[in-house]
Amino acid sequence: MIPRAAVFIDGAYLDNLLMREPGMRPSVDHFDMVRYMVKDTELFRAYWYDCLPVVQAPEDMGRLQHKEKFLSYLRGLPKMEVRLGKLGSVGPRDKVQFVQKGVDVSLAVDLVALSAQRAISEAHILSGDNDFSPAVKYAKDNGVSVKLWYGGRGRPGVDLYEACDEREELRLGEFKAKVA
Repeated sequence: MIPRAAVFIDGAYLDNLLMREPGMRPSVDHFDMVRYMVKDTELFRAYWYDCLPVVQAPEDMGRLQHKEKFLSYLRGLPKMEVRLGKLGSVGPRDKVQFVQKGVDVSLAVDLVALSAQRAISEAHILSGDNDFSPAVKYAKDNGVSVKLWYGGRGRPGVDLYEACDEREELRLGEFKAKVA
């Protein structure tokens, strides 16, 4: 098998990391970040998993337009694929919260499918969600080396951390955006 890597980015996780980073403008050069993660291994593809924001009032349109512009920018990057889930509401009417639906499943399905097809030899995951642990274990059982990337202020879940072959803190300040 030709050594090839896929990068799986949980967009909400990365957004949270950027908001917590002291003095960090909430933006990174995503292409430089992906290249850094895979080092000298050929990039098969990078996947970005996210949801569009909910529009409940006219003032929410700006957030939606900003997110759509950002996702368009990502789609224009080499070998970048954007996968969108949906936001679903949970809780009583007076305390409705919105949660991502289909995002975690999409990431797990892509990791499992690429592993089963032997399309990749390395998987790089930027997330903190324990839900990915079974998919990571499947990938490893199929010969894929799995590396977890996380932010210093966004510790990953213990199950995910332990399931991965390697772990490294991603220093986001090294990837300042050229394009906002």
